[in-house]
Amino acid sequence: MPYAGRVPAAGRLPAEVQQAIEARLAEKALGPQALVIVKKSAVNAVTVLLTESGQVSSVGFGETSIENLVSDLSNPVRAPPALATGAGVSPNPIQAAPAAGRRVPLSPGGDRLLQIIAAAGGAKAPVHQTFVRLSRDGTTATIPLEQLVADPVEDLYAQPGDVITLVRTPQTFSVFGATGRNAQIAFDARNITFGEALAKSQGLRDDLAKPEGVFLFRYEPASVLQALDQPVAGGARGGVTPVVYRFDLRDGKTFALAQEFPVDDKDVIFVADAPAAQVYKFFAALNQVTGPIVTGLLTCHYVKC
Repeated sequence: MPYAGRVPAAGRLPAEVQQAIEARLAEKALGPQALVIVKKSAVNAVTVLLTESGQVSSVGFGETSIENLVSDLSNPVRAPPALATGAGVSPNPIQAAPAAGRRVPLSPGGDRLLQIIAAAGGAKAPVHQTFVRLSRDGTTATIPLEQLVADPVEDLYAQPGDVITLVRTPQTFSVFGATGRNAQIAFDARNITFGEALAKSQGLRDDLAKPEGVFLFRYEPASVLQALDQPVAGGARGGVTPVVYRFDLRDGKTFALAQEFPVDDKDVIFVADAPAAQVYKFFAALNQVTGPIVTGLLTCHYVKC
């Protein structure tokens, strides 16, 4: 500074630097005033992208940890994965549409991920449908936005050059068989239990369903089957294998389990028909043909046509 020399600014607030300048100029001017402004650099910024995604498997997003990104970058021995997950690699990678976004300058004191997202305008989609993807130095980690909000440990400080992508991925499960509603049903929260999923499908049909024949199909990491001492399907790829869970709803204990068993994105629920269901369907179809004839004969008999 003219007449003040070099004024140290590192580690000091703008107001403190301003006071230091005014103090040095007080000997040379009457009532000096200084104004210190921190000019944000385009280099010290983070890129935030918003995108709509296509189909994605829950295996890749079940228990993802962005915190692992820091350890991967600090440990050169470990090869950082393309997608850091705690449940294995997703067999179906994200298929994202073109993204739109903006650059957000970082504050001198640093900003965390949620602060950056808020500065960029926040997530437009429901929280349970939004995933946060952080790319740093060639490594990418993904986490549900709901988990990022709930777990402060995951809310890391952003660094210059980071790319934060908000991906909207609608979570759905499919229901087939002897239920009141056969359809692809969207999650209305991040965590849905098996009992809630059956309720959303309007439950089992009393006239058709086989209560002991309720099944859930999904892909599980091979480590889960090994922990359960179950064989891994031959030809399984990406560390995941298809698994079928069977629920016997004739057993009262199963209802308690259904309220604890989580349903994942892209799970398939199937309810088998009861053995007598085919006979019921036959007589129901037969009634469609014979019903009008019998009704006509009875009407003719009583009116004496």
